[in-house]
Amino acid sequence: MSSQPWSWANFTPTCYTVVGPAHAREALRVLLHDSIHDWIAVSEALVREAAANWLAGFADQRFSLANAVSFEVMQQERLTHAFAFDRHFEVAGFALLS
Repeated sequence: MSSQPWSWANFTPTCYTVVGPAHAREALRVLLHDSIHDWIAVSEALVREAAANWLAGFADQRFSLANAVSFEVMQQERLTHAFAFDRHFEVAGFALLS
């Protein structure tokens, strides 16, 4: 895992303008084939941990399962900052870089 504290996907500084599904697929293809990114498999166990720790633990919040899995990965990887526009990351205790 990268030592950079800000991104569990270790995003490159490349900026993509995504307009429509074709552009989204191309942006995803580029990201998936770029060796600088670290990808983490989402196992059933990880989903269960995320649900228990974040969905049940923050029942008063409207966290999505995607939020919960992101939070769980970040916590397991000891990450404290997220490049996100979703304020749920702050509610979960992470600092935003956006």
